[in-house]
Amino acid sequence: MFRRNDSARRAPRKSQSRTTVQRFLDVALVAHDLNIRAQEKLKEGVRGVLAEVPGGAELRKLESFDSGECLQPALATPHLRAFADHLGKGVLDGAVDARICTEALHALAAETFEPFRAALRALVADRAGLRLRCEDATSIKRTARMRVKVEENAGQSWPRAREISDCLRATVVCDSAASLVGAYEALAATAGFRALRLKNKVALLQKPFCLHANFVFDGGLAPVVVEVQFTPALVDATVWASHRLYEISRAPTWQGLREAQTAG
Repeated sequence: MFRRNDSARRAPRKSQSRTTVQRFLDVALVAHDLNIRAQEKLKEGVRGVLAEVPGGAELRKLESFDSGECLQPALATPHLRAFADHLGKGVLDGAVDARICTEALHALAAETFEPFRAALRALVADRAGLRLRCEDATSIKRTARMRVKVEENAGQSWPRAREISDCLRATVVCDSAASLVGAYEALAATAGFRALRLKNKVALLQKPFCLHANFVFDGGLAPVVVEVQFTPALVDATVWASHRLYEISRAPTWQGLREAQTAG
């Protein structure tokens, strides 16, 4: 009788890790294809919103603009530069930006969240056809995500954290073209809000098909640049699935996907 070679039987296959990578890439490619198809189909629905009467014409005419003022006021101060120079004579600029500035901005956003949400709830309550999505778990940007943004653009204007314009964010879901325009204009005219930037991605048929607006909100401890997206209801109904497909398609590995979702 011949004895089985146990060491050969237990030896891992050389192609095992390669097969795993290929399988994830296949999933990512499928997710990319499905997302492209879904976005094209969604465009047809958005074209229908732009054709609505009343409201469609006004929505198409709503112009994008950028005031150039979307810097966080709390971080756009010469006192911060003086602090960094005193602390490390410029050597620690990166650490101050990625560690101290992001933590301070996150803390300010957390303290501002309740008055920010209360103001948006009042807006929604006063107007028909609106629904608010604003919860602290998703509306307050995590410091881990802020640090990624800062570190990706190291060496540019300092502190880079002052350019994070979505540390506090919300979505106003609108059931018609008229309610989209009306909600944006009402918030822009609300005490405590000042419009700084608007991207009309509905009229431009650009993802994520919303009125992407930044305001400076002065209703908490200190003024904060915030983000509010005014989104057609038909877009909001598919946003979770579309974003998940996008996350899968851009991740290099399964582990990378899990890390990105954990970082938020």
